[in-house]
Amino acid sequence: MVRRVVWVQLAIDDKLQILRYWDDRNKSQTYSKKLNKLFVTTQERD
Repeated sequence: MVRRVVWVQLAIDDKLQILRYWDDRNKSQTYSKKLNKLFVTTQERD
């Protein structure tokens, strides 16, 4: 059985805030890109 994750707007906004935080803190997008990839791959696995 395939389950689909439906992101509500609040969750999307929170995720973007988290990614921006790490961009600002590290002065690089490397970590936030890895983190986003983790979000995506985890979502696809479930």
